[in-house]
Amino acid sequence: MDTSLGHECASRSREISSYMMHVLFLNPEMLMPGSRSNLFKLVCRELRVILKGEGTSGKEKRLVQKTINKLKSNDDAKETFIHDAWLLAQGLMDIGDESKTWKVIQGVWLEMLCFSAGRCRGYLHAKSLGSGVEYLSYVWLLLAHMGMETFSERIQR
Repeated sequence: MDTSLGHECASRSREISSYMMHVLFLNPEMLMPGSRSNLFKLVCRELRVILKGEGTSGKEKRLVQKTINKLKSNDDAKETFIHDAWLLAQGLMDIGDESKTWKVIQGVWLEMLCFSAGRCRGYLHAKSLGSGVEYLSYVWLLLAHMGMETFSERIQR
């Protein structure tokens, strides 16, 4: 895959990721009910437990390696978000080609954006469009214009 395409995918992935974090923290009601707005705090707590007693003076790479070693050796750690994130990172690194990896990441973020737009309640999109604020509502309009519909919309027909 072309390197410039890989850089483009990386850039788009970061933009969508940043936007989804914006929605999660500033308009969490627009995301699917049950979204975890406190996920960041939960993951920080998990990291504190895993790195208990390590201090913060170490280099990042050394702390990451210690985290990975504890994840591998501790069965309790296998039930954490950190462990899931580590497995996901391993899978992405196994792809081998950086451009392909970024293409996969971009596809996942795009899928999450479209999924979230389709799952958001209609009145929230209407409210958002009235104030011209959320990009998610424009994605929802585009999907509706293209004839895509959610499962619940299909059932109501």
